[in-house]
Amino acid sequence: MESEPDSACQDHGCYRGPSAMEGRVLAVCISEKKGQPKSVVPGAVLREGYGFESDAHAGTWHRQVSLLSHADFQAMRARGLELDYGAFGENLVVDGLELEQFGLGTRLC
Repeated sequence: MESEPDSACQDHGCYRGPSAMEGRVLAVCISEKKGQPKSVVPGAVLREGYGFESDAHAGTWHRQVSLLSHADFQAMRARGLELDYGAFGENLVVDGLELEQFGLGTRLC
């Protein structure tokens, strides 16, 4: 049974799909320059309306944080590609979220 969103989630219209409580972050990745693969870091500061501090894609524009499903990552590995997290320029590798339901600007609580 899906839990009710708290008042903060209602205020900003956060994603509250059936698996919202089951999602987990497997990797946090950042890069200093655009156009290069990101590197896995033990943690990073995420600023609202900006993105991850020290990441090349942070700023006041439409693409502050990118997510990649672990299943999609594994599918590419199954095709024979030798990849590390961050290879696709993603900030977060996640599992248990229905990313196909997310649109630009989706908020997660």
